[in-house]
Amino acid sequence: MNASMSPVMSKAVSGAAGSVIAMSEALSGSPEHHPGPNTAGPNTAVQPTTGVHSPVQPLPSSVEEMHKVSPKLMWPMLVSNALWTIGVCGGLYLAYREWGWGFLIPLGIFTVIFIWRFFLIPYQVRNMGWLETEDELVLSTGKMFHTITVIPYGRIQFVDVQSGPITRALGLKELTVHTASNSSNSDLPGLLAADADALRDRLALKARERMSGL
Repeated sequence: MNASMSPVMSKAVSGAAGSVIAMSEALSGSPEHHPGPNTAGPNTAVQPTTGVHSPVQPLPSSVEEMHKVSPKLMWPMLVSNALWTIGVCGGLYLAYREWGWGFLIPLGIFTVIFIWRFFLIPYQVRNMGWLETEDELVLSTGKMFHTITVIPYGRIQFVDVQSGPITRALGLKELTVHTASNSSNSDLPGLLAADADALRDRLALKARERMSGL
């Protein structure tokens, strides 16, 4: 009798053992079959779900990264320098002829300055440029004393475009940006007429958009 009931009892024991294992797995919550909402341990830092800010784009530090002004700008600048040379040095020379050698020193100083300007002007023109970023207008001016000016669009009040007789004959215009501070107005000469008008319109539009968003 014991031999005949051994298979039956074995099956019963095996079934009971399987039920106990299944209940144990259900109570313990195996991660393979029942993953919870947070499987990290209690000491694990939870990463924030907010968006990652993109790195700030650096502003240009050289005119090589900008739009350059027209090289024709050097001609009105050279003409202006020549007229100042003739007027100042000519007047000092006449004063020397009339009143003596006391005017030779300022004559020599101004002559050197104006000759140096003739060589400097081409380099100054090549170092002028502008760049429109998403939020600012960046201007580059100067050679010996290089200046990078950053003008936020929201600070722009109005923009002027003007041209003189010589620059008009060369097809050039000068752009003047007026900001909230009168002492920080910025000039950009040597723009082609079409480029100056288009830049003025874009800056005026961006300034209105920033002002309306305040």
